[in-house]
Amino acid sequence: MKYISKYYCLFLAIFLVSFISKNAYAQTEDQLRAEWIFNIAFGVTWENENDITSYTIGVFSSKTEFNSIEKLAASRTIKGKPVEVIRYSEYTEIQANHIVYVTKNENAYLGFVYQQLKDKNVLIISDRSKQPEYSVINFLKFDESKSKRFAINKRLADNQRIKFSTQLLKLGGDREVLQAIYAETNRKLREEQKKLEERKKEIVEKEKLLIEQVEKIQSQRDSIKSKENLISIKESELVFQNNRLDSMSFEVLQQKEELTQNMAILDAQTDNINKQREFAKELNEDIVKSSENLEKQKEELRKNQELLGESQATVATQKNIIYIFIGGGILVLFLLILIISSYLNKQKVNKQLSEQYVAINAQKDEIENQSMQLEMANVELEKLSLVASETDNAVTIMDVRGNFEWVNAGFTRMYGYTLQLLKNELDNNIVGASGNVEVERVLNEIIDTKKTGSYQNLNKTRSGGEIWAQTTITPILDENNEVTKLISIDTDITLEKKSEIEIVKQKEYIELQNEQITSSINYAKNIQQAILPVVDDINKFFDSFVIFRPRDVVSGDFYWFAHRPATEGFSEKLFVATVDCTGHGVPGAFMSMIGSRMLSEIVLERKLTSPKDILEILDEKVKFALRQESTDNNDGMDLALCVIEKEEDAYHITYSGAKIDLYYFSHKNDDITILSSERRSIGGTVQKRGHIDFSDKDFYLYKDDYLWLSTDGIIDQNNPERKRFGTPKFIETLKDAKELNLLEQKRLIEKELADHQGEEEQRDDITIWGIKLINKW
Repeated sequence: MKYISKYYCLFLAIFLVSFISKNAYAQTEDQLRAEWIFNIAFGVTWENENDITSYTIGVFSSKTEFNSIEKLAASRTIKGKPVEVIRYSEYTEIQANHIVYVTKNENAYLGFVYQQLKDKNVLIISDRSKQPEYSVINFLKFDESKSKRFAINKRLADNQRIKFSTQLLKLGGDREVLQAIYAETNRKLREEQKKLEERKKEIVEKEKLLIEQVEKIQSQRDSIKSKENLISIKESELVFQNNRLDSMSFEVLQQKEELTQNMAILDAQTDNINKQREFAKELNEDIVKSSENLEKQKEELRKNQELLGESQATVATQKNIIYIFIGGGILVLFLLILIISSYLNKQKVNKQLSEQYVAINAQKDEIENQSMQLEMANVELEKLSLVASETDNAVTIMDVRGNFEWVNAGFTRMYGYTLQLLKNELDNNIVGASGNVEVERVLNEIIDTKKTGSYQNLNKTRSGGEIWAQTTITPILDENNEVTKLISIDTDITLEKKSEIEIVKQKEYIELQNEQITSSINYAKNIQQAILPVVDDINKFFDSFVIFRPRDVVSGDFYWFAHRPATEGFSEKLFVATVDCTGHGVPGAFMSMIGSRMLSEIVLERKLTSPKDILEILDEKVKFALRQESTDNNDGMDLALCVIEKEEDAYHITYSGAKIDLYYFSHKNDDITILSSERRSIGGTVQKRGHIDFSDKDFYLYKDDYLWLSTDGIIDQNNPERKRFGTPKFIETLKDAKELNLLEQKRLIEKELADHQGEEEQRDDITIWGIKLINKW
């Protein structure tokens, strides 16, 4: 309340001084009243004022007075809260705003306004009304000699539950007090302005700080992106090294198996050689023994030879002995051959062993090289591990089934889980830990296709927070192109996801609004269709076709028909018209409903017959209904109106038009005739050619003659080369159609229009009404 009292005094002073200031005459009367309304509001208290977030001022006035208040509302507040200004052109539209201002021109409706707002918490303000009992505050005529500028209806204020400050009730515009308050107000305003300047400086500093923070965030994003690229490169290198390591490991295993086999063969050969050596040793011993025996035999042979001469009897025996020795020699020779062959085999085996030893040394060198490569790969892995540990992204390594094997420090920072906590508190598998059944499908797809995959998921941190993450999983393949490991990288996309969700919400809200608007427009279409003539009613009197093409769902064009039966003093008459209202779509549809209702009232209730008189009265009613004399509204309508009266075998037709010409075909003249309209619209205050009176044009047609009433929609329709359909082409089309029946006429006109329009959008509402006069009535 202290805050309100402070500002109340401030603005009340401005208001009271504005009443007596010498500069008041420099303002327009509308601006002066606008100032009074805002200043009075600071001395007024409404119910539940603390709950009010913004004030609304309803203005029942012309647009000029409304603009003065709206302009002031753009730069002023009431008690520190924003102000919305709403203009009402009809008293029936007025709602219970905080303030409703009825201008001098609308004082005649003040009683009606009061009845609508009676007993509601609304401050009703009038301007120089002669019925002040219907307003809470009534502005008085401005007179510098008088200090009182307004009158307060205290009784009505109590009924409306409006309270005024004691100062506002007591002072009533006292000049001296107001000048003193005005001076104090100026001082406080300067203080407030100084504070505002300081606040602006603070805002500038905060904007600079914000720009620095934005630049820092952008730098961090660039750094993260760089690290992500580095990780991607290292991932590729790691995959290559793993593939190479797996290949080398496989080759080493094969070589180990071959070496084992060769060692087994070598051991077998060594055993064989040892056996052959033992056999050779035994054979040598046998040879030595045989040699000794041979020497003994030689000695015995010598002795026998010496004894040969001594005894011939013993010759036969000696020959036998010689044969035995020869056999023994042959045996010895065979043994020598075996020994030599064994020696050669031993040499061959030794050569093979030498070759195997060389191969083993080569394999040893290869294994040492592979070991060095493994050490280099481990160094690269350590570097990659260092990068993974330093990045802000969460990196995990899993086996082929998705079981966690390793997480980096970024994972712990992002989610709060170490590897052990992750397994103990959530799950040791990524599918269970994510809580998203879709992850299992993505995982299986990655393993099946052996290609990188990704998904988005809302993850829970260990502290209970929520993080949207973009998870990218890369498979690691072995030499057989089989998945052995999985590497996943989580990127925090919470901010992007929130923005995306907000965009989706806004999209859904806009779509809902569009649906509601479309539904309303479609309902308006049904209402508009209801005001159009019923086909059965028209067919009672003549045959016709109608081409009715709104540019939007609803139309600013309409066609109108009325039948006035014969009464005493009046003959039977038909009234037909095509009307083109200002605009198209919903605004044009509203005008069409107004025009249709007014035509029916003029013809059927007021019984006017002359088309020119009907147009003149319609012009007056439109101007009055739209308050065009006191506002800047310039809406209206163009139309062609015909009155048809049957006289024996002829039809007497009277036409009058407002910017829409009439076309008809008479078999007697065998040509299309055009009756020009007046270059004047219905409604609107701006007339480019000065005042033009409507006039009646009479002519006669006969059975099977044609009338065509059309708005300018088809005339103004352009083709892809921006060329209009135009009146000459429309007349040529009617000439081609005059010998056709009505259905064929309609098809011809629609075809000509379609050929001309091509792919171009429809420019305006199109209405064409063709009438064939026949003896139906």
